Amino acid sequence: MNEDRTNMKWLVDNRSEVQKTAHDLYLLIPKGKGPVKKQVSLIHQDLVGVLFCLWRGVFLAHSKDSNPGDPLFDAAAFLKKVIEDNAITFGDDKTFKEWTANFYVDCAGRILLGFPISTTGKATGRCETISPLWIVEDYPPDIKGRWEYNHKILKAKIDSMGESAKSQT
Repeated sequence: MNEDRTNMKWLVDNRSEVQKTAHDLYLLIPKGKGPVKKQVSLIHQDLVGVLFCLWRGVFLAHSKDSNPGDPLFDAAAFLKKVIEDNAITFGDDKTFKEWTANFYVDCAGRILLGFPISTTGKATGRCETISPLWIVEDYPPDIKGRWEYNHKILKAKIDSMGESAKSQT
């Protein structure tokens, strides 16, 4: 019972935090359809993607407790659902949370890490160019730790962008 309370407290606290972060990011995004620099657009789109992954991931990570093999079993069941129904709902995400929690939380980390360096100049620097950097060696092994690490990096990047925007006005 105490584990359930601990998980629920973690969920409520972090759900609240990701909502605050969503609001902070929303305030930074240029409004209207006027011209925006390509890099600025890509960075904001990346950060919205990270935010969505963490927003969805917090609901799945709070009670995830898998054994080896469970995520792969859920990945196969998830894929079967995609093939058979051609649709996935949040209820499906919860049903297959041993895989989907990993997917959303780790996808956020992959976006924060950025694209590999391009020698052809085809890749534009994106959210990985904003400090702090996402460092794989610092990435925790447990799902809640990974969620918290990714959220901390996202929040710091948004705060950094906000400070930069304030100094330019």
